[in-house]
Amino acid sequence: MDLNEYYFKIIVNTPSGKSIEINPLAQLQVNETDIKDELKLMPAQYMLYASTYSEYKKQLDLLENEIEQVENEATKRIRREWNDENIKLTIKLIAELLVDDPEIQEKTKQLVMLRNTVNQLYYFCKALDKKYYTLKTLSFMQGQSQSGMDSEEEDINIDINKYEKEKSKLKENTQ
Repeated sequence: MDLNEYYFKIIVNTPSGKSIEINPLAQLQVNETDIKDELKLMPAQYMLYASTYSEYKKQLDLLENEIEQVENEATKRIRREWNDENIKLTIKLIAELLVDDPEIQEKTKQLVMLRNTVNQLYYFCKALDKKYYTLKTLSFMQGQSQSGMDSEEEDINIDINKYEKEKSKLKENTQ
């Protein structure tokens, strides 16, 4: 399967304002010829993306609070405007008027985009966990294959011989 067909990117902004494009598929591919070096890099790679996720999650929480404040201010403004006209407002009418507020619309668009980035980073970090365990397994398997299969067969023979000895001891004791 050609993973390049499924290319997508995560775009994050650094604290200095620089935009960085992450190709998660390239980051998650395993190079089986260099497993030990990849394993050594995994903690730093994970820390980079986990801290990026954390930073974006913080921004998401702040934006949610900001939207709540904007909605509260808009609700107060709407009540004042409609109170002057002696019209009773229902919760449904206030909600409909809030949806039309351009500032709330803009903040909601920002929220959707930010939530998307946060989710992508979260699942990217989970995928890095999977890559780490895959690398550990491959490293173990490579170590096993390099030590040879003879020792494994020898262990099996020892176990079989031990079983046979125990079995013959039981027969002798029952006679």
